Amino acid sequence: MASLKLPGEAVFRLRVKNWLEHEQVVTLTAEGEGVNITPGSAQRVIPAGGEVNAQLHAAPAGGSGLYRFEVRLHAGAYQVKEGVAIAAVREGEAVAYAFDYDRDGFDDIVLENPNVRLFVSPLAGGRSFAYVLKGANANAFDSVGAMRDSFLTRFEPDDMKGLPEWTNANWLGLYNRPYSFKIVTGAGPRVEVDFVYDAPDIYPKGVEVERRLTLEGTENVVLSTTRVTPRGIEKPQAYVLESSVPYRSFDQPNHSQWFAPGRPREDFVPQKKIDLGLRAGFVGTVNKQANQTFALMLLTPAQNTQLVVENHSALIRAAYPAFTEKNQVYTYKVGYYLGTEPPESLDKLFARFKAEGGP
Repeated sequence: MASLKLPGEAVFRLRVKNWLEHEQVVTLTAEGEGVNITPGSAQRVIPAGGEVNAQLHAAPAGGSGLYRFEVRLHAGAYQVKEGVAIAAVREGEAVAYAFDYDRDGFDDIVLENPNVRLFVSPLAGGRSFAYVLKGANANAFDSVGAMRDSFLTRFEPDDMKGLPEWTNANWLGLYNRPYSFKIVTGAGPRVEVDFVYDAPDIYPKGVEVERRLTLEGTENVVLSTTRVTPRGIEKPQAYVLESSVPYRSFDQPNHSQWFAPGRPREDFVPQKKIDLGLRAGFVGTVNKQANQTFALMLLTPAQNTQLVVENHSALIRAAYPAFTEKNQVYTYKVGYYLGTEPPESLDKLFARFKAEGGP
């Protein structure tokens, strides 16, 4: 997998080793649709135990999009092939595509522009496990995931009633549910992807969750618009949005601090729960090592927001007002910023997105 700014070409360096005790003639070929590859075919003679290096130059022939090609190696009776993908983006444009980046057998959704790249796993509850500022090589999220849909009140089946508290203390909402997805716009000045899941088990009579992710070619913000439709109303039920952000690795010192409006940057303190008193505004992290800022912008006001700090990561938890009518669509808009702006400069960015994308 390679990322490329258009116009341009990607250069792939291959090293081929001969593990046998005699000389081998190796043939390398590469071909794909919409990609000009040079050389398309090459032969190398490799001595016993030796190795050679080869280069492939791949230039997409079209505009922004995902380009795939295949490299094949043939030596005697031995053959092997490897798929290669190039995400090519023109300046001012973005792309969205399905790609199994973690090779678990299931497609993930990737949204990217020349500045940022977001990975979303539809079959893991539509969560995002990676949000990366290109060139910084630091992930704003972690393996717990962000964009996690949850709910305030959990329904307890009869066979769960009376069990110890630890059996439901770590309920994670829809974190492992298989969301369907549709790439609405895959390339251009703006890309859009829809995710949908129908959860009949959510108290009291089920909900439908629809999310649209939007990324513009010139922005460092992914805009999320989530629509939740409750099928029934009884005792209080509300939508909760959770995102996990890392702040240190293993026993290493903290690499990130957290911030919120009216609060200076603060160090994370493990095993601490902080009520932010935040309805609208933003909360985020500053990665001191990578010199990057992440901010979750609450464009739709929440009822309350918490920062729940664990040993290596923290959960940003936004709980929204309770549902009051069944079959009514409730809309929640959130912006996910990732860039190099200091927290003190985010007020203007928030105000602009609030005016453009808020309810």
